Amino acid sequence: MVLVKEKNNQYIQYRFGKKNKIELEFPTERNADSWKLFSYNYYMRGGGKANSGQEIANMAFTQNGFQYLVYSTYFSEDESMQTGILITNLATQKRTRIKGIIKTRKESLFYLQENSLLKLEEDGGLDF
Repeated sequence: MVLVKEKNNQYIQYRFGKKNKIELEFPTERNADSWKLFSYNYYMRGGGKANSGQEIANMAFTQNGFQYLVYSTYFSEDESMQTGILITNLATQKRTRIKGIIKTRKESLFYLQENSLLKLEEDGGLDF
């Protein structure tokens, strides 16, 4: 699973599969309109362990009756981090979680909060 942002912000794209066999690529077109197809949600509570500090970031898109929610979390109480994707069948509400491997992550969704090209879902609720 890979969420790719072109270094000059020309496009953003989600890819799932193996390097030589991509099973899902969204969107298929790599252009500036791709940013409009994703929504972003972010929450941060500071204060470290004493305040149960946490960061949660989501990037979501919908395709063919499924919602794909890429997530990244950090909880200061136990210093745990998670990343992965939560796939929801919109017709049945059945959910499938694919956990990512933190040590293979190159960047974090947290850094996208300043990107003005993304649609920010302030009231969208967070999930992971």
